Amino acid sequence: MVLLELGKIYEMENALNEAQVAYEKALEIQRTSDDVLVEGNCHYGLGRIYHALGKLNEAEASLKRALELHQAGGGVLHQGNDYCLLGHTYTDQSKFDKAEQCFKKALEFHKIANNALWQGNDHGRLGDIYFRLKRFSEAEASYQKALELHKSVNYPYGQGQNNQRLGKLYVEINKLDLAEASFQSSLNYYEAAQNSLGQAYALHGVGMALMKRSEFEEAKRTLEKARTIFKEEKHAEWEEFTQQCLNDVISKMGHTTKK
Repeated sequence: MVLLELGKIYEMENALNEAQVAYEKALEIQRTSDDVLVEGNCHYGLGRIYHALGKLNEAEASLKRALELHQAGGGVLHQGNDYCLLGHTYTDQSKFDKAEQCFKKALEFHKIANNALWQGNDHGRLGDIYFRLKRFSEAEASYQKALELHKSVNYPYGQGQNNQRLGKLYVEINKLDLAEASFQSSLNYYEAAQNSLGQAYALHGVGMALMKRSEFEEAKRTLEKARTIFKEEKHAEWEEFTQQCLNDVISKMGHTTKK
C-alpha cells in the first residue's frame, strides 16, 4: 500500500507528523479491506510514531490492536515485532515486569520465524531490563547471547552495541579490565559499521573505565576524542556530559599532582 510505504519514508526522514497522517489515512482505507496483516501494519506504524513522540498510552493501544490483527492473520514475525515495541513502551513507563514479559514473547516469535538478528535484539533488550533491575548475572548472560546471535549474522552494529552494554555492566560491577576490553571491542565494531556516534559512546566508556583505574592521562585523551565526535555529530547532550567527565578527570589529575 502506497500510503503505508509513504509513512515509512516520512518516518525515516524523522518527519513524524507527516508519517502519522500517512499511517492514519492508510488505516482508514485499509479498514474497508479484508487484509488484517496490512491493517495491523498500519496500527504498528502508528504505534512507532506515538512511541517516538512520547505518547505512550496511544502507542500501547495501537500496538495492542496491531498484535490482535497480526494474531488473526498468523503473522509470526509481525507479532514478534509488536511485542518488542510494546516492551519498549513499557520500559519507558518503568513497567519493567510487563516489559520483560513482552521481550520474552518477542523472542519466542522471532525464534519461530528463525530470525537470528531480531532474537539478538530481544536478548539485548532483556539484558537492559535485567541491568536496570540490578540482576547483573542475567544481564550479562543476555548480552553474551545477543552478541553471539549478532555475530552469527555478521551484524557489526549489533556486536558494537552489545559489547558497549557489557562494558557498562562491567563498570557497574567493578570489573574494570573486562569493561575496558568490552568498550574497545565495541569501538572496533562501530568502526566497522561506520557508526560515528557509536564510536563516541565506546570511547566515552573506555575513558570512564580508565578514570576509575586512575589512568588519568589516557582517560583524558580518550574522552577528548569522544567529545570531538559528539561535537561533530551535533549531539549537544553527550558533548556536555563528556566535558563534565573531562573536568572530573582534570580535577583528579590536579589532586594527584599535588600529592
